Amino acid sequence: MCMHALVAGGALTPEGEWKSPKRGFLFPVRALSTSLSRQVHRGVE
Repeated sequence: MCMHALVAGGALTPEGEWKSPKRGFLFPVRALSTSLSRQVHRGVE
């Protein structure tokens, strides 16, 4: 199985402006990888 995911380096505000994170990525990479892993395992079962 091959899995690809994009981790945003920012987000759009309601006004349509790009908002960059203060540092690193918009979301904690470790938390996203744990969440994605759970979702993949549920989909495989």
